[in-house]
Amino acid sequence: MRRELDEHQGSGQPSQQGGFLAARATSSTAKKQGKALEAHYAHLLMHGTLHAQGYEHETTEVDALEMEALEVLLMEGIGYGNPYE
Repeated sequence: MRRELDEHQGSGQPSQQGGFLAARATSSTAKKQGKALEAHYAHLLMHGTLHAQGYEHETTEVDALEMEALEVLLMEGIGYGNPYE
């Protein structure tokens, strides 16, 4: 999402574009992180979906750990590995 765009542009600051995924930036970030593009898109969509359901990771460490654990569980459930490894 916007973090992908910002990292691509070099700022490194996370941000969002209302669910917009910049294809070039997303592809670039996936490549830099050694991730398959399809898996990276799946993770970004899963992450955004959890935010849309009210999950947050910037409030407390407990919230961050809960959201990350859900992302890992859901990503593994659809056939992808841990997106944080």
